[in-house]
Amino acid sequence: MWGNSRGWVLSAMMALVLGWLLVLGALPPKPSEPSGAFPNLLAKVQLPTDPKSVVPLMSEECDAGEVYGRVLQEYKANRATYEKYRAKPTEAKAANPRAVELLHEAKKCSRMSLFSRRPQELLNYNPDLPEMEALEKIGGLANQLGLLYRLDKKPDEARRQFEAMFALGYNLYRERLSWAEFVAGVNLMADAARGLAKLEKDAGNEDRARTLEEFAKSSDDYKLKQFEVYKVVSSIDTTTVGRHGGDILALARHSPEPMWRGEAILSLGRMKFNTPHKGDQAAARREVKQWVQDPHPGVRTSAVEADNLTLDKYRTLR
Repeated sequence: MWGNSRGWVLSAMMALVLGWLLVLGALPPKPSEPSGAFPNLLAKVQLPTDPKSVVPLMSEECDAGEVYGRVLQEYKANRATYEKYRAKPTEAKAANPRAVELLHEAKKCSRMSLFSRRPQELLNYNPDLPEMEALEKIGGLANQLGLLYRLDKKPDEARRQFEAMFALGYNLYRERLSWAEFVAGVNLMADAARGLAKLEKDAGNEDRARTLEEFAKSSDDYKLKQFEVYKVVSSIDTTTVGRHGGDILALARHSPEPMWRGEAILSLGRMKFNTPHKGDQAAARREVKQWVQDPHPGVRTSAVEADNLTLDKYRTLR
């Protein structure tokens, strides 16, 4: 009798263990936790020095985005001419290009809404971003003109070019729907600040020149720190995505920065296919659908793109 009781007890224990294992097997795999590699992962994006404290422009009540829209129209209508100007800026100086003149009109405006009106231009899986590239080129042309005017000993004209370039950079930086817009804005501001610093040195204003140079350096350094996060968020490498799936999920869910939320959600679209962790893959497939009606245009656009990304389209990404 005792032997039978012991057998029943053992059988019951085995059944409980087997049942528990079956329950565990039926539970969906958990998504990854943040790796801890980025202590400030969920911090707000903010340059060490407020750009407007360095170059105090943009004080009138108007929308620079409307003017930059005209810059883009002008560039698209005369692309070959502007490419020639970039190769031969002395010809641009003589021609006084309209796209650059429009930058001067925009630099007075206190607000800017440009890509927030059409976020699909920036937040997508296409490798090329023609409108952002066009603005960078026109900003670069203003920089070339500023340097030429400085060589011609025309500091007021040079300053005018650098300030218009700085304002373009600041407007892109403060809108920053995407990494591309953020980094273009910082680069334009830093290069413009260096140009302005040269003018201040020429005038003997060493302290002012130092302030501008320090702004440029600290902005570049900050951008490079942010790039460490972007390298993860933009990666299609299976090992990298597997190591940092929790970081990407945390950005998509909790970042106070729409830029990082949008970029992370695009990454979740790729994670439907390129993560080795089933929990992260399931979370990516499930969670992008939550944001397709998000009130923020960048987050919403990224979610729609991510949700619609198919395996065939993913295989074409690079």
